[in-house]
Amino acid sequence: MDKGYELTKDFYCAQLNVSAPRPNNRPAMRVCGDFKLESEARSFGTYLSDGGGFRNDLAPAIGFGNYIVPVFGQRICLVSELSYIVTDRTGKICDQYTYSEGCKPPQDEFPYCTCKPGAMLSTPYNVTYTRKFASNGNNNYCFRVNVDTKRCVGRCCSMDLDKVEWMSNGMNCRYAVAGFTVSTKPNAFVAPVWSTETDNLITAPNPAQVAVLKTNNLNLDVRNANGVEICIALKANGKCPTMEDFCYDGLCKYAIFDRSAGCCANDFAEGNDFGYNRRR
Repeated sequence: MDKGYELTKDFYCAQLNVSAPRPNNRPAMRVCGDFKLESEARSFGTYLSDGGGFRNDLAPAIGFGNYIVPVFGQRICLVSELSYIVTDRTGKICDQYTYSEGCKPPQDEFPYCTCKPGAMLSTPYNVTYTRKFASNGNNNYCFRVNVDTKRCVGRCCSMDLDKVEWMSNGMNCRYAVAGFTVSTKPNAFVAPVWSTETDNLITAPNPAQVAVLKTNNLNLDVRNANGVEICIALKANGKCPTMEDFCYDGLCKYAIFDRSAGCCANDFAEGNDFGYNRRR
């Protein structure tokens, strides 16, 4: 991006906040520089905006992009922005411009039945990622069942927990699961149970087939479910050896059901800062 402008002070990092994204509506990073001539400062601003400098040069160089984040069972978009401000020596703003990119979060129809988003909003349960370990040629990924009856609103706040379903990466990973275990039955290695569903959103306008893994017959309720671990064993030499490979779009989406199938809620079980490869 060197355009031959003369600077009295090179560009430097004036503010950095690693809390993402845009804490308190302030920029996460501010970079400042002093131009020798106002005309060159304005010219540089024109290059960034009208000349496509933000879009073609700066944005790719810094890996600029929007944030897609899971919130209560749905993906939402947090739009990132690149802005420049040209001021005179008194701080008066002479010119400014903001660049952003369109953002459309990916959508899906999982779990392919009537189901409310946000597990702990409508049920007493949610599921969180805890740890990974290797055994018998498998990569085992464990998820903890949490119980909180105080946040739940509605008729399903006393439901039992019979089944957790997992949205996999299309039809790519159907044979990647060796089985699963539940900490209430540590010696029982359960063979995987699958269903094949049609999703009309993930590859719209064309429908797509999705394999859904069912970790079922859990026999849990609000009295005994808190802290129970469900561990999914992925074949280390299989087509989907990690949860990032196994879960659609690299983010694990699950749905919880009671025994009567009258109560259902879906949500996301995010990994930690390192994905699904270390203990939380």
